[in-house]
This record gives sequence, structure tokens and C-alpha cells, in this order.
Amino acid sequence: MADQKWLCLVLGTVLILGFSSQTQSADSTKPVCKSPTDIVLMLDQSGSMKEGERVAVVKKAAQEIVKTLALPTGSSDKPIYRVGVYMYSGAAEQKIVQQMIDLKDKKTVDDVVKKIGEANVHHGQTHTDTALKNVREKMLPKGRSDVPNTVVMIADGQIFKGDSADVKKKAVESLFAEADKMKKEARIFAMGIGEKLAEFREQLKKVATQPSSANYYEVSDWKKVEKEVPSVISATLTCPPAAECKKP
Repeated sequence: MADQKWLCLVLGTVLILGFSSQTQSADSTKPVCKSPTDIVLMLDQSGSMKEGERVAVVKKAAQEIVKTLALPTGSSDKPIYRVGVYMYSGAAEQKIVQQMIDLKDKKTVDDVVKKIGEANVHHGQTHTDTALKNVREKMLPKGRSDVPNTVVMIADGQIFKGDSADVKKKAVESLFAEADKMKKEARIFAMGIGEKLAEFREQLKKVATQPSSANYYEVSDWKKVEKEVPSVISATLTCPPAAECKKP
């Protein structure tokens, strides 16, 4: 089964490589199928997100992701996607916006979209390690035992807390340790947003499930986030038939 799960990731790589924002629109990528998956959207709401309309843009992108995942996908004996939403900044400024829920009908989708729009998190430092821990311990157990988990982390680059060299070092170590624990239970797809990613790109890639070519993507232009991010996420979740995508 492990080989079959990696087949899913390899196909995701092919889709992303063919989805270059400079050369091809996501609409031209035709999914083969969509396989049942439990998804947590982990949204950065830290202090760096206060600039301009960044928070609103990320919220709209998350809402569009939910709407896209809810599109009809043919006959199925179970909901294709179960989705949860988590917003984070400082250790005390994090919350579950939506606990895991099946996207089974329009009312459910509308309710999740509304919760995302109304959610507020006080901007603080970036405690991504705490967010990964909370998602793993408090949200993934609410998922289904017979389908894969995917955590979609959307951040504007700075994924650790603190400014001094010593604090940064310890924070990065804690972050990578929590990411490694998460990877035992879920695929991490890291989405870097904004024009200041250079300093943090390699860290984002390391947080992502490997190979990062299949599990890391960045959008530098904030004007493209709302449209491009949902398309990329939808493409990465395209997979072979459900029987080939079970957990190993």
C-alpha cells in the first residue's frame, strides 16, 4: 500500500509541474478522479499578515478551496472530502475554526465558508510548531481511519517565532520535530505566499512532505492568490481510484 500512496504523490507532482502559473491555467488540467481524503486547511494569521488585505485574501482563498472541493465528482458511497480549518499565530492565538466535517451538501459547504469569513485571530508571532501539534492531536483524530490525511499549510514565509538567533534555532528545531510527527499521520502540502519567501523557502520545503516538488508550491503575487491557490490544491488532490489511495 505504501507504493500506492507514493503513486498518488508522483501523479500530484506531474500535475503541479504541468500547472506552472506562467504557462498554463489550472482549468486546463483535467483530473482523472478525486479520491476520498481528509483535509485540514492550516492558515497563517500572524503579525506579518496584517499588511494590506493579506488576511482577507487568504480567507477568500480558503473559502474557494472548500467550494472547489465540494464540486460534484460522480457517484460515491461516501463523501469525497472531510475538511477542517485551523487558524494560527501566537501560541495563545490559535483556534479551530471548523472541526472536521464531511462536505456532503450545499448547506454544509455554506456553513464552513461562513465560518472562515467570520473567524478572527489576534495577530502575534508565528508559532507553526504549536499549530502542527494542535492539528495532529485535536483534529486528525476526528478524521476517517480508512482514508489519507492531508494538511494544507498556507503561510506568508515566516514559519517560526522569535527574533534572536538562539530563539530562532530552538524554534526551527521544534518546528521540524512537529512536522516530522505530523508526516507519520498526514501528508503536509506547504503553500508559500507573497514576495518575501526567499529567506524561508528551504524551511517551508523541509516542513512539507517529501519530495517537496510534489508538496510545495508558492505564489509570489498576492493578486493571484485567491484564484491560483484553490486550483493548485485541487490539482494536488487528484489521484488514482480510491482503492489505490488508502493509507499504507
